[in-house]
Amino acid sequence: MDRSFQILIVDDDVDLALNLKDILQEEGYSSAVAKDGKTALTLCHEKEFDLVVADIKLPDIPGLELTAKLAELFPGLECIIITGHTSLESAIKAVKRRDIIAYESKPLDMNHLLYVTQ
Repeated sequence: MDRSFQILIVDDDVDLALNLKDILQEEGYSSAVAKDGKTALTLCHEKEFDLVVADIKLPDIPGLELTAKLAELFPGLECIIITGHTSLESAIKAVKRRDIIAYESKPLDMNHLLYVTQ
């Protein structure tokens, strides 16, 4: 039996993360939420995820550092970086990495985000 596509949402804005989780689940994706990088790492060791949607600014580990660590630990895991603090420098750093498939600004365009997850 095939398992469903698993998405981990990492954002310290819990309301945004839970809303995103609800929207993704309505679209047929299984998802989980982590409020910080440490929790995300723990969850990824406990469960296999296909995609991580991570905020660039987290309370403990910067999002780009977290996604680099996840890519090292779990080859093939893809990531989307989301941010409310868009900068050209952070966008360039993100899109140069093979594990980052998209860089999205808040407020999120849900149609675009859902398109990218396909």
